[in-house]
Parts: sequence; C-alpha cells; structure tokens
Amino acid sequence: MNYKFAIPLKGGIVSDHFGQSKEFCFIEVIDRKVVSQNSLPSPKHNHGVLPEWLSELEVTHVFANGIGQKAIDLMTENKIEVIWGVPPDKPEVLVKAYLDSQLVPGVNLCDH
Repeated sequence: MNYKFAIPLKGGIVSDHFGQSKEFCFIEVIDRKVVSQNSLPSPKHNHGVLPEWLSELEVTHVFANGIGQKAIDLMTENKIEVIWGVPPDKPEVLVKAYLDSQLVPGVNLCDH
C-alpha cells in the first residue's frame, strides 16, 4: 500500500493546532518503505485552504494533535484520512507507529 502523510509541525514535532502550523512534513511510503521526506511552508491560513492544498499534493493521511471539525470534513470529502489526537512526537516516529499499527490517537485538542 502507498501512503503520503502530512504532519503539521511546530519545533520539529506535530503541532498542537493543525490550522496554525507554519510548516508541514510530508512522508511518502511505498510498500512500507519511506521513499521521501520533506517539509514545505504552509500556505497562508484561511478556512478551507489547507485541505485543498493537501489534496492537490495527493496526501492520503494527515496526523494532527488538535484539528477543527470543518477541516476534518473537508479532508474526508477529499479522501484524506485524518488521525487526530496523536502524541507530540517527530513525524518519522508517528509514521512508523502507524505502519506498525501502534499509533494510539488520543483526544482532539481543538474545540471548533
């Protein structure tokens, strides 16, 4: 299975709030092997911009700590799976945990 993960960053780990992240890490996995990892600055924040941008980049999964329901809905409409409440860790650690079926999401820290 092929995946393209997007993880909003703050200080090198997953950001507390999806929509306020200034940078995203992208990790592409083919047949359970990481084939690329890079970071890009986020586009200027406006409601609906990030889900559209991530869809254009062919992201399949988003890890977030806190994320609003509207963003979740927009990404779901674009066939992007959203995993929220992920622990504050480095992107490569989160992806490995997900691939090993050991990523344990917690509570969505966003209330809007």
